[in-house]
Amino acid sequence: MQKKQQSQPFLSNQQEVPFYCRVVRKHFFRDRVYQLKYYNNQITMTYVIDINILQHLNMDAPKYLMKIEEFTTFEWLIKQQRLFGFKFPYQGKLKEFHADQTDLMQLRQRLSNRMVFLNLSYNYKYLTTLESGSFGQVTSNECFFNNKKVAIKHILLNGKKDHQKQIENEIQILRSIKHPKLVEIYEVFKTELYYQIVTEFIEGLNLKQLMSNKLNQFKNEEILEIMQQLFEALTFLHRNQILHRDIKPANIMYHNGKLKLIDFGLACYDGKQLLENPNCGTEGYVAPEVLNVHQTKLNYDFKVDVYGAGCVLYMLLTGTKLNQSNLSFQKNKTYQNSENSQLFELVKIMTKPNPFDRPSSFQILELIRLIKENCAYDISLWYSSAFNLSNSNNSYQTASTARYVHTSKNQKSVCSFNSARGIGQTLSKQILK
Repeated sequence: MQKKQQSQPFLSNQQEVPFYCRVVRKHFFRDRVYQLKYYNNQITMTYVIDINILQHLNMDAPKYLMKIEEFTTFEWLIKQQRLFGFKFPYQGKLKEFHADQTDLMQLRQRLSNRMVFLNLSYNYKYLTTLESGSFGQVTSNECFFNNKKVAIKHILLNGKKDHQKQIENEIQILRSIKHPKLVEIYEVFKTELYYQIVTEFIEGLNLKQLMSNKLNQFKNEEILEIMQQLFEALTFLHRNQILHRDIKPANIMYHNGKLKLIDFGLACYDGKQLLENPNCGTEGYVAPEVLNVHQTKLNYDFKVDVYGAGCVLYMLLTGTKLNQSNLSFQKNKTYQNSENSQLFELVKIMTKPNPFDRPSSFQILELIRLIKENCAYDISLWYSSAFNLSNSNNSYQTASTARYVHTSKNQKSVCSFNSARGIGQTLSKQILK
């Protein structure tokens, strides 16, 4: 496969350029040549009357047509680790078509995030197993066609429709996003037993692995950098109406100062929180409104990811999990950052039990930038101005997140870059005075 071109989020919504190539259908007496056209999620193949003039087409309707849907399966023909054709469904049968490998690679690139391919082992060489669990396993592999190293998540199908729908939801979300701080999906394969999600291979370790080594203590400056990159990823997701719902050190890859957020197995679009795994996440990183959702029957929003990120920040500062039962902040003397009251203030506002008292991802990102600009920045003053604490509603209610506005009875918190920046700039002037 050739290297994917840079694209913008939600590429499927952008105007697409038609792709043409010549394909051959082998026959006993005489081969037939067709012009393949891929455009607007549809493949058509029209018979070429004169094989020497590709543009000289039969003016009749295309003989072969395929409407492409997100989980339509497609099989490539491969011999000696080279693409030479594909199988095309026609009247209940699979017809073989051959083409030049360069054309096939370009076609494959265009189809990679719009279909599900078959026979992964013909396309990728197994290298090693990176992780195993009840879900299946993650392996590192190498593409036969371009020698590119990838990671493949093999998710075991248990035969239940809800489980398959959850996997397909993860695939849909990964296909819809593209951001330098988020893992990138390349292709999807399927067998009778597995869905196999092919993504970029990310060098290095995750934060959980890094913190398991007591020598890997992060300095304050690096912790702020990690949190800034994490919230750059979260604000992108939230702007695109996606909740991750499993923010934890194991899902944050970090190498050479670069962060990538991975594992969208529990992610969902806003509005589907109570329909798709409402009570989910990893112990020690789950917001109270998620833990109590079965009792309250109330919806929750993007701020559950802010809470999880606050727990990650606490872990970076102390090397231990936050005690969620009483939200006690135990400072670990073996960690040099434990005396940094400013960062602990940041943890406190990110892990407020009431989501209406908790800032949005947009506000936290701007606050982190303000802290990096001024190491003595007063977080308490910022928070007091951003939230009317005396009117905080103790029994939170669900709120509309369509325009990032969360309201309670006597409180309004506008979750946007501009509102946070305005508050920050005003407070910065006060502090400097």
